[in-house]
Amino acid sequence: MKLYNYDENTKELKNESEANVSPLEENKYLIPANATAIKPLAPKEGFTQVLNNNIWEYVEDNRGTWFNVREEVEVTSLYKDMTGLTKEAIPYTQQEINSQRLQQLESMIDPHIMKPITVYNELNGLRFASPQNCKDWMDDDTYEHQAFCVSAWNYHKNVYLTVRAYQTSATVIPTDEEFQAVLDGVVS
Repeated sequence: MKLYNYDENTKELKNESEANVSPLEENKYLIPANATAIKPLAPKEGFTQVLNNNIWEYVEDNRGTWFNVREEVEVTSLYKDMTGLTKEAIPYTQQEINSQRLQQLESMIDPHIMKPITVYNELNGLRFASPQNCKDWMDDDTYEHQAFCVSAWNYHKNVYLTVRAYQTSATVIPTDEEFQAVLDGVVS
């Protein structure tokens, strides 16, 4: 006799097996826990079957990878609330892509500005932490590093002016290399 085994908790159909004949009673079969002789429904795409009050029912099987807008969600159980989930991630709009790219490019500016300051610090045993530190000293004619401070502040200002001009005139978002070339072209 064929048996249909199901999950103890969810009652979901797991597999088939053959029942053992009872050693005590003739023409009787042993049916273990979490098994039934009730034949399930025909398989149906996108569904699993659950035994409910001795009746097999189709239950939508949403297990797998889903998306909450763009965040991947792994559904591993039946009866998951699927509100707001889709099978495909919602693609970014061109405006979102451009905005993200501009933020990436912005993140390249400060390290670029800090390069000459870092070199000057290392050569002179100083600790200028930013161009703002240089701005604080650039008007002090008695300060021995005043010329560097003027140069560093002007470079900082020119980088930002160049970047803003580039951002307003660019018709396409540049690659890192193209943007780096724009930064490298700035002089103090």
